[in-house]
Amino acid sequence: TDQDLIQVFNGVLTLHLLVIRIDNSYTITTPFSAIAIHGQQAQATIEYCNFRVFESRDYLYKDFFYLDRGGNLTMRYSSVWNILERNRPILYIEVSERSNVVIYQIEIESCRVYESSSGVMHISYYTGGTTSVDGCQFNYNVAVTPQFTGRKPFGGALLIQLQESPLSASFGSQSGSSPLNNSRMFFHSNIGDCGGAITVSGTRSLLSEERIQFIHCQFEHNIAGTMFEHPDEPLGNDIYFYFIEASPILYNETQSTSSNQSVIRSSFFSQCQSYNYSPLINYFLNIEGTEKLDQLLLYNNILRQFIYYVAVTGNDLNTGEKSSPFRMISHALAMLNRLDEHKDIIVMKGQFDEPMLAIRDILVTISGQSHQLTSICNTMTKENSIIWAQRDCDSGAKVMIKRCVLCNDINAQPDDIFNAGLFNGVLISGGIYDSIIYNSQIADRNIILIRAGRNEFDYNSIEDNSAQLVHVRSF
Repeated sequence: TDQDLIQVFNGVLTLHLLVIRIDNSYTITTPFSAIAIHGQQAQATIEYCNFRVFESRDYLYKDFFYLDRGGNLTMRYSSVWNILERNRPILYIEVSERSNVVIYQIEIESCRVYESSSGVMHISYYTGGTTSVDGCQFNYNVAVTPQFTGRKPFGGALLIQLQESPLSASFGSQSGSSPLNNSRMFFHSNIGDCGGAITVSGTRSLLSEERIQFIHCQFEHNIAGTMFEHPDEPLGNDIYFYFIEASPILYNETQSTSSNQSVIRSSFFSQCQSYNYSPLINYFLNIEGTEKLDQLLLYNNILRQFIYYVAVTGNDLNTGEKSSPFRMISHALAMLNRLDEHKDIIVMKGQFDEPMLAIRDILVTISGQSHQLTSICNTMTKENSIIWAQRDCDSGAKVMIKRCVLCNDINAQPDDIFNAGLFNGVLISGGIYDSIIYNSQIADRNIILIRAGRNEFDYNSIEDNSAQLVHVRSF
């Protein structure tokens, strides 16, 4: 059938404490949504629900959740997990001039849009509507062109598309601003093309109405994958504005009367933090650089350390000291001090499921307790390697992994593209020492791939350190 599972036309829908799962386990297309809300009088309330599919390796061909223009929505305390779309977002929300949309504490994790046509959530915002996205987490989502060959504008987590309406200034409206508020949001390890986490698109006149606000948002370890094949393309690892000449709208620069230094201010950003690498924010066809744009995401960044500890009993809200370890290696990597000195991440015993670890301008050693006690794998973004070291690496970057087991998804199937190798790099120094690559299923990839030209190798530095490959299978 191509009928949506749950349809509402100008009615009221309340869903509470449900797991909603689409059965896509058969080799047939699924041209239907799980939930579709239509009509200007529609009202939907979704609380404590979970969205998922039976088979995370098979595509969906229509939005999992769809809110038509005109409906009202309250979605709270719910999660979306491990859904793969062919070319549609997982959540598509149209906010009309009269709509009221509240999205509160939603977690979207390990979702993917295969053809990079949207973020996993797409908000189509018509001027005048009221929208609040508060306390949401976007973790390990991917909307990148396969093999990182594209340069589309989309970020992995969120696409905000600005749409004109009779309440737009371009229509002569003098109505007060009804902003789209994005507050207390967390974006971790999302991968897109020109934008790592977020893309904002529309017309420049709509952007100049300044109706979007990012308040107390945090960004960490997001990756704009366009760098791989198109290093000269403007990109933002956290946010990409698909507009030309956007900088005069996004910020203004004034001189401080007390310190005689320039001050960057913006109505779009308030107290936002990024623990990522530059460029953090960028826009279409930018040739001016991002030094001033990046300051919009550098509010009150804390003094970072040179050594962090990670444990399965830890918490990423901890300090990272031995008595108060972090939980994720990726978080420790993002928090390390950026000075030129060497840094260390000490990983305690246990199995650590990590997203792709992007190595850029840093010298770091990741040390386990032994190759029998510390295991690192990647099933969160498993179409990508564990270690990423591409053209955005600084020439002095260096990473060493010691005393660890490196593995991938042991439940892979033949022709399953979502099991990449363990290392994918171009220019980097370092090595893997006293470690075992174990029990990995690799599909159509190399376990270790170094994409460098002949003139970029120092053959005198290649050494046999008796690495072990145990139970590794390539389809």
